[in-house]
Amino acid sequence: MTLLILIVAGAWFEFSVRAQVSKEDVVEHAASQYMLLTSRAKEDLEIPRSVKNGTIRPINKDFDWTAGFFPGSLWYLYELTGDDNWAFHARYFQGQIAHMRFFPGSHDLGHIFNNSYGHATGWKISLKI
Repeated sequence: MTLLILIVAGAWFEFSVRAQVSKEDVVEHAASQYMLLTSRAKEDLEIPRSVKNGTIRPINKDFDWTAGFFPGSLWYLYELTGDDNWAFHARYFQGQIAHMRFFPGSHDLGHIFNNSYGHATGWKISLKI
C-alpha cells in the first residue's frame, strides 16, 4: 500500500507539473511501474519492501511487518483497473507470505494480512473475483 501511494503520488506530481493529466493516466503510469516491479520481484523470487539508492530491498522471508504491503498494492491496482492480471499477481505474492500467519512473536499479523488477504476477501473486491 505504501509503495502504491508513493508511486501514484509521484506520478501525479510528475504529470501535474507538466500538464493537467487525468486520473486514468496517473493510474496507467503507476500500473506500468508496478508491472516492472512485479516482474523483477518474480525474477528475484522476493517481495519488495523498499528502495534504497536505486536498489530494491526485499522483505525478510521469515517475518516482516511490511510483507502484506506489496500484495495489497497489487489488489489496489486490480480495484483501480479491473485488470485480472493484478489479482493474479496479488494472489501469487500473498502465497509467498502465507506461512507468516503462524508467527507467534508479533502483534502485527493483522497489519500484514489485512493489507493483502483482508483487502481481497473483506472488501468490495471480493465481489468481483
